[in-house]
Amino acid sequence: MRIGQGNWPGLRLDRLMPQRFFPVCAPALADRLHHADDLRNIPVIRENARLQGWQEWLSPHRMQPDDLPDGPELADGGLCLNAAISGQGVFMAWAVLAADALTEGTLIRPLPGEATNSEYYWLATAPESHRKPAIGWFRTWLRQELAASLGKGDDG
Repeated sequence: MRIGQGNWPGLRLDRLMPQRFFPVCAPALADRLHHADDLRNIPVIRENARLQGWQEWLSPHRMQPDDLPDGPELADGGLCLNAAISGQGVFMAWAVLAADALTEGTLIRPLPGEATNSEYYWLATAPESHRKPAIGWFRTWLRQELAASLGKGDDG
């Protein structure tokens, strides 16, 4: 599986679903978040100083990433997710990355809405592989698992 815009020459690409983002936090922080504007008062966790997904999510709320306060800066999305679970702030999580923590209740989505960007999840295989039954079965299984885990149908 790959994430991107699908420009990998020499591969057969099956688009699985868009990259989805939404804010997450520990349940203990949720009572402080009722509106997007409340994000101005809670630390925002950043992956490598980036605010990936925030621009797209904030835009309908007439806010910009510069409106958000500083928070922990970590080198990996998984570390950022753990920081959110431990109550260190709000993180703009990828739906795929946050799915298990949301199901377990260690993270919640305190505010409605989600954003997408121009990137998708892709199943990338060798061009001749699509004829192999095992690849077809895997593709079907993967789509079913993604739909079940994320509560959304596929986009391919």
